[in-house]
Amino acid sequence: MNTQEVAALFRTYCDEPDESFLSTADVALYCKLGYAQFLAFIDEINPYVRLRGTVITLANVRTYDLSQAGTVATAVGTPSILGPNPNIINAAGNFDELGRMTRLVAIYSQNPASQLPLMQYDIVNNINAVHPNGRRNTVQWAGNTLTFSTNQAASLMLLYNYEQEIGLTLANPVGVTANQPGQSWLATTGAIALLPIDDNMQQWHDMIPLFSYAQYAIADSATSAQITKRLNERKTELREYLMQRSFGAVSHVHLNADPGEIF
Repeated sequence: MNTQEVAALFRTYCDEPDESFLSTADVALYCKLGYAQFLAFIDEINPYVRLRGTVITLANVRTYDLSQAGTVATAVGTPSILGPNPNIINAAGNFDELGRMTRLVAIYSQNPASQLPLMQYDIVNNINAVHPNGRRNTVQWAGNTLTFSTNQAASLMLLYNYEQEIGLTLANPVGVTANQPGQSWLATTGAIALLPIDDNMQQWHDMIPLFSYAQYAIADSATSAQITKRLNERKTELREYLMQRSFGAVSHVHLNADPGEIF
């Protein structure tokens, strides 16, 4: 499904075929929220499904600013994956806007040829667990900063989950100042943007308008037993699929109770 197909199905569920009571801007917002919830559901169950690898280069320093101070058009080796302007230089020398990191899954050091990883870092959630004596290769993510146990002079591969990227711009020429306005399903014309949803989860995209309806129901007090039932059915089916999809990640995939499900 593309963005317009998702939006059309959402309108069908809401029984609002025109803008009399549900504007296009409202539809865009609800679809954006629904898609964000859809992706968060996937990442919570199996973070290895939507995994991005980004290389950062540290020059004998102990910390890395994941926001790069909000820089537009970051340098090679120092991308931004948080803050107001997440972006990275692509192979053509232009820069792509990125969805912000939402979950840091792993960090590896690389050899000079960027082939097999040499070492995996232990990610800790407390600065007191970062050992400056170097006995352990530890790193903490706090705010916009990665803090390592010792100075690093290496290229590191960050593996992480990230926000949706609907409406972000790819391949901006270097030097163009275009602060990232945030993801949007709304085109500049005021219509729903016609964009592909490239997350390799196409067979589950009917869930996006179901999640979107849950957001709409809060504002409109328009709960639907049929919508709730169908969303719960699809959550169960998707959860089972995600738990079986990555055999190598099976030890990290587990069943969580979903407080949003109503039976």
